[in-house]
Amino acid sequence: MMKMTFVFDNNRLQQIGKTPDEIIAPMRDHAKKWDITEVAPYQFEKDGENAMCDLFMFIPEILDVDDSYYTNFLSWYVEEDGQLFEDCIEGSKAVLARRAKHCG
Repeated sequence: MMKMTFVFDNNRLQQIGKTPDEIIAPMRDHAKKWDITEVAPYQFEKDGENAMCDLFMFIPEILDVDDSYYTNFLSWYVEEDGQLFEDCIEGSKAVLARRAKHCG
């Protein structure tokens, strides 16, 4: 079982005049498209052989739209069977660095 959790930086959201629901809306759309369940507010879960891919493809997808998306969170991570699997903030930074290096 893979679970992606978002913990918002409320100070940042206040500065930009957004609510958590506005920020999480793209993930909710992604979840509907890929049969990912929001099991608790801002926690998305999927099981099965495509779970990791279906959850992780949200990162480059959202960075195509908003390359500062990750700055809205104190933490954003994925767990596999209750164990930390990936820090998505650091993953977002890595995606952006690769794009800068390879895509100019």
